[in-house]
Amino acid sequence: MKTELLCGKALAILLTFCLLAPPARSDPAENRQPECQREAAVYDNLNYMLGVRKVPIGPVIVRAADMRDPRYPGSEGWEKYEFTEYQNDWSRANEATEQEYKYVIHYLFNKVTGAWAQMKLKNSYQEGCTGKTIPRRTANSGSGGSNSGGDGESGSRDGTNACSAGSVTRENTWVRWEACGGGSCETGSGYVGGDIISMEAGSCG
Repeated sequence: MKTELLCGKALAILLTFCLLAPPARSDPAENRQPECQREAAVYDNLNYMLGVRKVPIGPVIVRAADMRDPRYPGSEGWEKYEFTEYQNDWSRANEATEQEYKYVIHYLFNKVTGAWAQMKLKNSYQEGCTGKTIPRRTANSGSGGSNSGGDGESGSRDGTNACSAGSVTRENTWVRWEACGGGSCETGSGYVGGDIISMEAGSCG
């Protein structure tokens, strides 16, 4: 009887914990739409670039001869492509590390009509929205005007006033692309914009 009561209490506690615990977000890559502002920006930018360039961006992963989806037959020009982008940002509060985000998008592109469809994120939510902390690879001090972000100038005037540097923390986005046509492929990357995350004014004593 005591054993049954103990088992019953243990089961009740376990059920209560499971019901109250927040649902765990899946780590494995899956077919999904953007789930945060970062992913939405990359997703929307790829749509924009495809519309401007009218050619696929990224390497082909399923060629027309291997397309098996009857809705998007390879015989009519459909192929499957993969687009990959990385973003990094950092803060002056912790200059030794930076946060890295990864985005992988699969989509279908019709090389005859220029249409695209079935655009889905393949990276995990953690990679695209949470990111991972890594050692900072570039630290450009004293270069507040550079694209990679950095600190403002610091120093003293005539040896009388000691000044502390101001800072601008900037997040930039680069797109890596591959465009194929006429039997050849061209690859490259382009700077598509940046946002100022935070600013700190300098001061002089």
